[in-house]
Amino acid sequence: PHLREEFATVLKRFDGGSLTASLTNPITHEPQSVSITRGNFVERIRLMLYTTETARFLPWIIHSAYRNDFLPFEAISMRYNTGGILARGMYLSVTCSESIPFITEKDIRKETRDTFVGDYRVRAHLDACKEWPKGDIPRSYIDPVASSVPVLMVSGDLDASVTPALAADALAHLPRGRQVKIRYYG
Repeated sequence: PHLREEFATVLKRFDGGSLTASLTNPITHEPQSVSITRGNFVERIRLMLYTTETARFLPWIIHSAYRNDFLPFEAISMRYNTGGILARGMYLSVTCSESIPFITEKDIRKETRDTFVGDYRVRAHLDACKEWPKGDIPRSYIDPVASSVPVLMVSGDLDASVTPALAADALAHLPRGRQVKIRYYG
């Protein structure tokens, strides 16, 4: 019942740096003292928001972390391998070419302000792309697609990546487009 406050308390504990938790070594299955950084914690939480399958565990994970028990966080992160659902090389090849070059400092400040992840995620992505090979994409690439072909967009009400509002914005340029929104789904 106090999810927001408990989450804020857990995040506040990271203000002094990494937290130490007793987790289970996935190879030996023995308890092991592990350092958890704020960036790793919030990134895993963010990834869990991508599907209703993992998002449903967040109240339990946050409440447990509030009680200094990070085993549920570890268990869900490991079981569902949040973050492992993507082919990282392909992901970086695409996003370092098609997304990162168009992100400005102003965008970063505006879009990360007052979020629990802050600018950690985007800064880590920017750093990775400094080293990753990428294509040269013209600025016009990010212009809205305009077409008269029929388009159907299916939007999950709880989609953490492509919100129904983004699809609705795209439909402004697709006169024969329709959007179906599914409530309570990611």
